[in-house]
Amino acid sequence: MLAHKGFREGAVVAEIIAGQKPHPIKYDNVPSVTYCHPESRVSLTEDQCKEKKLDYVAGKFPFSANGRPAAR
Repeated sequence: MLAHKGFREGAVVAEIIAGQKPHPIKYDNVPSVTYCHPESRVSLTEDQCKEKKLDYVAGKFPFSANGRPAAR
């Protein structure tokens, strides 16, 4: 997804240079990397949802069932 973000940013710049009015990029939809295991997340954290008083559902997934295990 980070490559997609960069591509979208480039397209927005090209559209602005061409005199068009592109839709703004919604950065809250872009994954962020934390350099840990698991290595990324998308959207808000549970604490951020609580702070904003949002109605949310927290899901959990067993790391042992991850299809991309880390070789040690």
